[in-house]
Amino acid sequence: MVLAVAVLYIGNATLVLYVLFVIAEFILKGKNCQWIDVFQIVLSILFTRVINIFDRYINIDVTHMWQKLLVLLAAIICTGIGAAVSVNMKFVPNPGDGIVAAVADRIHKKMGITKNIFDVGCIVCTVIISLVFEHRLVGIGIGTICAMILVGRVIALFNHFLLIPMANMTGLAVPDQYLDAIQIEEVDEERRTAES
Repeated sequence: MVLAVAVLYIGNATLVLYVLFVIAEFILKGKNCQWIDVFQIVLSILFTRVINIFDRYINIDVTHMWQKLLVLLAAIICTGIGAAVSVNMKFVPNPGDGIVAAVADRIHKKMGITKNIFDVGCIVCTVIISLVFEHRLVGIGIGTICAMILVGRVIALFNHFLLIPMANMTGLAVPDQYLDAIQIEEVDEERRTAES
């Protein structure tokens, strides 16, 4: 019954997936889990209701291919920057970004490449599910493939140029996987100077 209701609107199906992501995130983080992580479920409920409203009442109709590609490019850039900022600044992230950040922390890799790998896994799952149940590809088009490749690259590019300056402005620590050897030495020197 729950699955039948969940697929009635895309927002409901997204909510089910997001709750599963939050559960997986709690498992990955283990003892490092914080109660603020639970707020991802609250954010998911609000976000997925907005998805349902947009899906039902707002129809953005672009007719030309160049318009569609422009909207896609804007969406990819906004998604990548939004994911990077929300995770880097320790805001309550969208569960799709939270699970990627948890995996990245767990495997000690940067978020951009982890996002790319995670998205490939999601597309593989989508291909398998659609072939098993529909005997054809469903829900995978040029936008999906572009987003799979480019959102992680936008995150990586954003973090390459802006993660350390943002962390310096806010006083937040930068995870070591984002620093090269020279930057690690500089951060260690700053810490030693601050402790003196």
